[in-house]
Amino acid sequence: MDMTDPLHAGSIKRIRQACANCRRKKTKCTGERPICLHCRRNRLACIYEPHATTIGYSNHMPPVVPAGNNLNLNNVGRISAQRNVDLRTDLGTGRAFAAD
Repeated sequence: MDMTDPLHAGSIKRIRQACANCRRKKTKCTGERPICLHCRRNRLACIYEPHATTIGYSNHMPPVVPAGNNLNLNNVGRISAQRNVDLRTDLGTGRAFAAD
C-alpha cells in the first residue's frame, strides 16, 4: 500500500467539490484538478460543474408573516387552553368531545 496515494493517506480531508463522475457514482472524489484519481484510473473525462447556489436560512431572510398581519398570539393561547378544558370536562363524563 502506497501511503502517498491520496485515498490511503492517514487522514483524508473533506474536499470542496466532487467531480460529476464521482457524484454520479457516489464515490469518494480526491478533488484533484484537472483530473481526479477515480477519473484518471478509469480513463474518464473529469468535469467539475460550477457550484449551485445554496438555498438555506439566512439572517437576511424576510419574516414569514408580514408586519401588517399582526396575529394576536394571546387569542391563540386562550383558544388552545379553552379547548383543553373542554376536552378534560368531556373526558370526565366518559365521552370525548372536541370543542369546535
